[in-house]
Order: sequence, then C-alpha cells, then structure tokens
Amino acid sequence: MMLAVGACLSLAPAQGMQEEQILYRFTGGADGDQPNSVIVDNDGNLYGTAFQGGNPSCNAGNGCGTVFELAPDGSEATLYTFDGGDGNSPRSALLRDRRGDLYGTTALGGVYNRGTVFRLSARGRERVLHSFTGDADGAGPVDSSLVKDKSGNLYSTTVVGGSAGRGVLFKLAPDGTETVLHEFAGGDDAAYPLGGPTRDKDGNLYVVTQEGGGSSNCDGGCGTVFKLAPDGTPSVLHAFSGGADGSYPIGAPVLDKSGNLYGVTEQGGTSSGLCPSGCGVIFELTPEGIFTVLHVFTAQHDGSSPAAGLLLGGRGTLYGTADTGGAFGYGTVFKLQAGGAFIVLYNFAGGTDGRGPDSQLVEDGNGFLYGTTEAGGGGSCTGGCGTVFRLTR
Repeated sequence: MMLAVGACLSLAPAQGMQEEQILYRFTGGADGDQPNSVIVDNDGNLYGTAFQGGNPSCNAGNGCGTVFELAPDGSEATLYTFDGGDGNSPRSALLRDRRGDLYGTTALGGVYNRGTVFRLSARGRERVLHSFTGDADGAGPVDSSLVKDKSGNLYSTTVVGGSAGRGVLFKLAPDGTETVLHEFAGGDDAAYPLGGPTRDKDGNLYVVTQEGGGSSNCDGGCGTVFKLAPDGTPSVLHAFSGGADGSYPIGAPVLDKSGNLYGVTEQGGTSSGLCPSGCGVIFELTPEGIFTVLHVFTAQHDGSSPAAGLLLGGRGTLYGTADTGGAFGYGTVFKLQAGGAFIVLYNFAGGTDGRGPDSQLVEDGNGFLYGTTEAGGGGSCTGGCGTVFRLTR
C-alpha cells in the first residue's frame, strides 16, 4: 500500500463565496426535525427524510420521523409519517425509481425495533420490505443509503448486528428475501460500516467502515475502505492508521470513471489545539492501491469533521460539507478542484441559515447544489430544527 500526502490550498472568505438560499426551514412539528440528505428529480422536486418529528405520540414525544417532498417553489409536503412499527429514525438518503417509488432505511423501528428497509409508493403507501432482527441479518442501518441493480435487488449496510455484532453488508431481493453478503468481524477485517455502499458496473461493492483494519492507534482500529467482489471475496483496500491518512471514514465512497475512489474521514490528518485527534481528511484511492490525502481539514476557515460522503461533479471537482469549523464554527460547504485548489463555498453562521451540515450534497442540471443542515433555521427545536439549502456551484 502506497501513501502520498498532497499539498492543501485553503481559500476562504469570511462569509463564503456563494449566496445561500434557504428553501425550507423545518418547524419540528408534522413536517419533521433534523433532515437528512435529499435527492432531486428532473423537475427540480427534492425528496428526503427527517430523523425525528412527525407523530408526536411516537418516540417519547420526539416523533419517529417523516418522508417529505419539497417543490421548486419551496412548498413542502409530508409524504409519510412513521409511527415506530413501520420504522423509526430514518437516517439516510432516499432512492427513487422510474415509477416514482421511494426506498429508504430507518435506524430503528419495525417488528424488532432494530431498523427497517421500506418502500413508499408514488401514491403514498408505505411497505416494510425487511425488519431487522438484530441477529445474523444485522441491525441499525444508520446512514445506510441504498443502491439498486438492474434486477431490482437492493444493497446496503447495517452498522451493528451479524455474528460478530460489527455490522453486515446485505442484499434484499425484490420479493423481500435478505441475503447477508458479508459479516464484518473487526480486527484486520472491517467493522461498523457507517454509510451505504457504492456499486460499480462489474458488481463490486465498496464501503467504508468506522473501525477495523488492525491499527493500534484507535480502539478497534481506525477504519477501512472495503471491497466485496461479486463472487463474495472480501478485501480491505486501505486500513487507516489514524495519522496523516485519517481515521474513522464515513459516508458512501464515490467512484470516478477510472475506478478511483474518493471519501472523507471524521478525524485524523493533522493534530491541533482545535482538533487533538485531527479534523479529518479528503482522500483518493486508486485501483492500484495508491492512497493520497487530497486535503487536510484544520477547523479554521475550511471546516472540520466531515460527516457525509462527497459529490463528484464535472471535471473531477469534489463537493462536500464539513459538520463544524469554518469562519463561524458551524460548518462549511466546499469544493476541491482536480488541480488541488480547495475553495469554501459557504460558511454557516448558525442562525436562520442553518448549522451542522452533515448530509451529502446533490446537484441538478442547472448548476445548483442542494443540501441540508441538521440544526439551525428556527422552529420549536433547541438550536433549530434544520434546513434545506441551495447554492450555486
């Protein structure tokens, strides 16, 4: 395994280089609270889930979460409200098929309260496709976005469960049959995937895990980039050391046409007073196994602790969010150009503009980026109930 650390260039004006437009501020009531990553259709409608809110009789008064739609004119519609038995605490982006049906996961709820995979039809009917038991089939699909193959099979991860209790990578057939493709074991193997998989044209699945890999610098290991071949062969492509290469990777990795993988870590990089364990890094991993750190976060103007995967745009530009740090300490939206220039697009001020952007960005065909913040904006929640925002690229 080869490691290269690239030069970092941080350019950050005090209030970011782009003007943010807030499309919606959640109230914490029937509409939800703490929105997750959104997706966008060809007409500019946004779809997403809120972690809490909705039914006030669910989840000790906090609500079990919602599925929502946001029209281009900013009008919000709650498409579905979870009640616990059908799911609780959705914490990942949705998947939308050609018919307009939406697929997603909930971290809790279902028959055994260990999480679910669900489908919401275009007519608003919800069906639980699988209720996790917490045993061999896994438990807690947290930040576990789904991917779908041409046969209609769904793939994702659970952060715990399996025979070792360290999570699983699974396939769910159209008839609801779940197959565990890999049980994470920890140690030199991977452990605790916190993010969904990425699937290439050959059927290989790539995930990052928060622990495993064998490094003694982090309890349980500092995390891995993991690959599962179509024949079921597992391999650790990179084991993080917790030093310059980062630690605790998070979010679904993104893949370019050449087979290079890109992702982020929550910690590691360069230790400082602001981040004793490091503020996180952006990394690249080539098919040949060459690992390169593309940017080291400092918690100052560039942000710190990215908590979601990246978006790969045109000309190799990477877009992402940092959950904290930046000019005001409430997170940033950034882009990293193929030539290495790191540019802050927006610094969150923590008020009505939002705070804590911990979701993956999406883009439309008109040059706009969309994302969410877990807090800020206003509403009945302490610190704000979260926002949906738009920026130009």
